[in-house]
Amino acid sequence: MSGLSLLAAVVAFVPQLEHRLTQDRLIALRQSARSEAASLDELTAEQLRPASPELAHVVRNLQRRTEARVALYDAGGRVLADTDPDTKSPGSGQLQRTQDAALARSGARLAAIVDGQAVVVRQERIDGRRYTLTLRKPLNDTKAAVSIVRSGLPLATAFALVIACSSGSS
Repeated sequence: MSGLSLLAAVVAFVPQLEHRLTQDRLIALRQSARSEAASLDELTAEQLRPASPELAHVVRNLQRRTEARVALYDAGGRVLADTDPDTKSPGSGQLQRTQDAALARSGARLAAIVDGQAVVVRQERIDGRRYTLTLRKPLNDTKAAVSIVRSGLPLATAFALVIACSSGSS
């Protein structure tokens, strides 16, 4: 009976663990986006354009600090900078860029889990112009942690059953 109780407790615990870990990742990414976006304020209007080395530097630094894919769009949805190395490849990340560009045009803000990624979309005002900063971070580490817990369940349950049976027969 103890083994079944343990199994039921762990089975109920795993989805809560997964939810908590993903929400924590999302909150951390949102906080990082908020604090790191201040570096964009240091750029001039001339530097806030496609192929600007200064903008590319700021966006790459933001990527390194957050470990997320970072992109910056103007109010019309045009990509100004994107840390996706395949940005130039047709079809590579195109759906995400299309979604992000639509969010940029709409002026929407977002912090959500989308297709296994923590996604944060922030609107920034720089020199009176609106820009959209998007960060997308895969939740692979969260999935791996939950997978480890799930794969350990049968062994933990068997071990608990052995202990329960041996203490019950004593």
